[in-house]
Amino acid sequence: MKKHITIKANEIIVYLFLIIVSIQCSLVNTQIEISGIESQIFLLIECALFVLYFFMRKFKLKIALVILGLIFIAGLTYYSTGASAFMIMLMIAILLETIEYSNVFFVIFISRLIMLVIVVMLSVLGILDTYQRTITKAGTVITSGYGLGFTHPNRLAYVFLFLSLIFICYKNQRLKKINVLCMLCLNLIGYKITKSRTLLVSILGVTFIICMYQSKYFKQITKKILKIMAIIIMPLCAAISIIIPRLMLIATGKVQIILYAINGLFSSRFTHVYRAFLNYPITLFGGVNDFSELETLYNYSTVDNGYIRLLYGFGIIGFVLFILFSTICIKSIVAQEEYIYLIAYIAIAVWGINENILESFAFNFSIIFWREILKVFSYKRTPYRVKYKAFINK
Repeated sequence: MKKHITIKANEIIVYLFLIIVSIQCSLVNTQIEISGIESQIFLLIECALFVLYFFMRKFKLKIALVILGLIFIAGLTYYSTGASAFMIMLMIAILLETIEYSNVFFVIFISRLIMLVIVVMLSVLGILDTYQRTITKAGTVITSGYGLGFTHPNRLAYVFLFLSLIFICYKNQRLKKINVLCMLCLNLIGYKITKSRTLLVSILGVTFIICMYQSKYFKQITKKILKIMAIIIMPLCAAISIIIPRLMLIATGKVQIILYAINGLFSSRFTHVYRAFLNYPITLFGGVNDFSELETLYNYSTVDNGYIRLLYGFGIIGFVLFILFSTICIKSIVAQEEYIYLIAYIAIAVWGINENILESFAFNFSIIFWREILKVFSYKRTPYRVKYKAFINK
């Protein structure tokens, strides 16, 4: 008997929206990045699709009011900063409410993989720059990395890690040892190309945790650790990102030595953060994305920490909402016992300390889980409320 697959009109809109956003995100950090008037056109198309979906989908009054409230907040952020990232994040969360996670991850993975192949091929053909970069230490050339169409080798490394995390989420409980091995090998090739230590450390860490989770000897203890870590990891990383640079400004003696040792482990990224704190005010609605003044003062203007870029870009209100939404939603994922999702979420949260990946769907797909917010408002007794209460009482 043949099995018929039916796709509703509103689901077609969601998938089309996902593909458009994925194409736009795939070109971030390349010579052909969509910006200016082209970016505005893409935003208009995305907003049009969202509005069409909103009127086609029947929402309960309470859910409709929540959605309108979220969009109002996003609109305020866009009006005050001109940045559309927060608005797109919220639209994605709302649109994905009824779509299976596996379908979402599959569409994103295929779209981004195809676009990666296109960008790399354009680089190989000489249409895009290879962006070779040399890493030096004490005046000695250590090695060379290649961006292959991306503006820096680290940017290409981002894509390798992003696709790996999306892939394991798509496979989820169907993830086999051969899948993990292939993922590891491909990322080792990515490391050889980009020479990104973040990629190497991250993928080794993710692989280790997956192996622990799939081991019959360590599965239960790993599940307990993942449940706890998932809930605290993003607030913890946010606190670390803000507190350590602040303490570096005032600490003395042994405390200062320890702080600077930690800073060294993160390639002096906290130094760049406290320089930003000294020279740029933190506002309610953000809008600070240019740190060029640091170039004049310190001959270096890159602030890599994702939490700090989020704080300056979205402002205090957007920053707090981002951490709050993420924490609420991941509690729901904990209640559903989706451990592979928790591994990916923890990896993204820690990755955010080292790289500017949180304020854009181009690399931070954890906002997909924001759809859980609507579920919390949908039912009097949601799976989250029932299961999470049981988890807490264990």
